[in-house]
Amino acid sequence: MAQHAHDLGAERALLGAVILNHDQALAAFLSVPEHAYYNPRHQAVAGVIRDMIVRRQAVDAITVLSAIEEAGLLMRVGGAPYLHTLTAARYVVAHAMSYAERLLELYGRRRLWEELTREASRLDSDWEASEEGHPVAASIGTIRSVCDELISYSAGMAVQEPMSLTELLATPDHYDWLVPGLLERQDRVILTGAEGFGKSELVGQIALSVAASVHPFTGDIMEGVEPRVLFVDCENSKSQSRRRYRRIVNAVNSMRAMYQAPEIDWGKRISMEFRPSGVDLLKGSEVAWLEALVASATPDLLVLGPLYKLHNGNINDGAAARQILDVMDRLRERHNLAIVTEAHASKTTDSGGNRLLAPEGSGLFLRWPEFGFGLRRNKDNPMEQADVVSWRGQREERGWPTGLIRRHSGLLPWGPTPDYYDRPDAEWSGLVDPEEN
Repeated sequence: MAQHAHDLGAERALLGAVILNHDQALAAFLSVPEHAYYNPRHQAVAGVIRDMIVRRQAVDAITVLSAIEEAGLLMRVGGAPYLHTLTAARYVVAHAMSYAERLLELYGRRRLWEELTREASRLDSDWEASEEGHPVAASIGTIRSVCDELISYSAGMAVQEPMSLTELLATPDHYDWLVPGLLERQDRVILTGAEGFGKSELVGQIALSVAASVHPFTGDIMEGVEPRVLFVDCENSKSQSRRRYRRIVNAVNSMRAMYQAPEIDWGKRISMEFRPSGVDLLKGSEVAWLEALVASATPDLLVLGPLYKLHNGNINDGAAARQILDVMDRLRERHNLAIVTEAHASKTTDSGGNRLLAPEGSGLFLRWPEFGFGLRRNKDNPMEQADVVSWRGQREERGWPTGLIRRHSGLLPWGPTPDYYDRPDAEWSGLVDPEEN
């Protein structure tokens, strides 16, 4: 029942996080009031720590224990051994805000259940009473007050002292590359194109090349970069993928051998899940499954899609699209990974008769990624060459090719057109951070 909704593990984790790293977990800890903890001993510990923070006292395992002893609460909280359990577990301090969000969600459930149950009982018990009976307006006022309280906690979590421009510019620039000059952690990429023209093959080429520390277009070895990839294929069967990926794996292995690089242990670098029936990210159970899969695989790059197989709703529905993209954004931020997906291009054409390559469906798909590219058949060589059309202005200049050519067996399926190697901006082609050039 809702009045018992709680998570003692999250309570211990948040208290342990603020004791282990006061500075990093401070905002998350302060966002949770003492009474939001379900366990009374946790309420007591939280109250002591909050008082120490107000008094600007140092917060660590030793000082918290001393403060609890001085307050005469040591036995109430379970003694020193129990306090030790708060810091002995390997909590992830960086996840403190997630712990706080969890506690506030559960506290909100308990609080609402309590008040709704109480008001329902009042309204049901005295309706035959005189005019002095509990009026509806009073119940509405009480419930509204509770809702305002809970909303204020949620809003307070997002309020932090803004960064000054001086602080922003004082931070050194750094690229957290998966593919130097091309793909960085937390990038979002959508690839589109006409059906049957190699879009899925290109996505597979990117996924397997990245997993093998091979640049997906130049074939160069990426020194010092060993990404892990999770590929959730929601369209193709295992047998279809097996035939396609065997060619790509052979090509990648040949490239690494050419550079005298050691063989890749594919089992450790890429995980694959096949769901030809799709994954409905509008259903909580499916979202939970995907969350657990990502947490288990710990990828640096998630390849997921295509978009139309990630829901069972109307592809033009903005609310459904927002929910799908929100799920992917939460995965991206929580696990610090890049996301590559594919989508069918719109059926509409421009004034010149060219098919527009933006994703079909809600306009949110158009605005979501950092990089959106579509494969369009080259007019002079429509069977073997694709123009890579950027349908979404790039948020940063990167080394994405402007054209691709199909290549023969033994090589990666798609190779860049010759102009790719002639581009004057060597920042991305050098496979190093631009700040190091």
